[in-house]
Order: sequence, then structure tokens, then C-alpha cells
Amino acid sequence: MHAYPDAGGDVDLEARIDGSALHISVRDYGVGVDTPAHHRGQGYGMLLIKAHAAGVDVRERRPGTEVTMTFDLSAR
Repeated sequence: MHAYPDAGGDVDLEARIDGSALHISVRDYGVGVDTPAHHRGQGYGMLLIKAHAAGVDVRERRPGTEVTMTFDLSAR
């Protein structure tokens, strides 16, 4: 819905555990983060991620976007 508003597309997902940290990376090859949202109410996903993750990094890629999240498993 975000990366490919008019059609489907590829998404890469990588996850690894390093000690008590879970690192997750999601990469698409779509329109990018600066493209206006087509649907009302978008934006809650990043709020939820930021509320629960120990760290979040959003990078513009050409093409697409990469979001890397780190979760502290010892805090659960």
C-alpha cells in the first residue's frame, strides 16, 4: 500500500538475533518515503514501531525505502 500504491512489488525482509537484540530490516523498491499517502489514516505503523523498538532507522534508497528496527528482547 505504501511502496506500491497502484500495484504489487517486491519487498525484502531480513531478521537476525544478536544476543538480546532482534534486528529487522524491510526494504522495498517503490515510490519512496516522500511520496504523499493515497489513503487517509496512514502513519500509525511508524508510531507503533517507534513506541516498541529500541531503535528505528528509515533510509531512502534509489529506488525505494529501507526501514531497520532493533528490538530489545531482554525487556520483554
